[in-house]
Amino acid sequence: MKNLEENLVKIVDSIETIIQTQQKVQEFMQGQLEANEFLAKRIKELEGRVAIAENERNVMNAVSGIIPTQEVFNAEPKRD
Repeated sequence: MKNLEENLVKIVDSIETIIQTQQKVQEFMQGQLEANEFLAKRIKELEGRVAIAENERNVMNAVSGIIPTQEVFNAEPKRD
């Protein structure tokens, strides 16, 4: 009868250990989920900033193609 009691105590202890382990895994996974959500949000924000910067660069390239940005030297007309 003592062996049966000891075995039952070991089984209950093992189940409690499993429950504690599962709770810790759940807490870890929740932390990972929150971190992933934060990173996804940050990546989207940065993608938006990059898109804006690229658009501004494209506009500047287009404008610089229309409006000369270099000084003109010897602009006086030459006389023969």
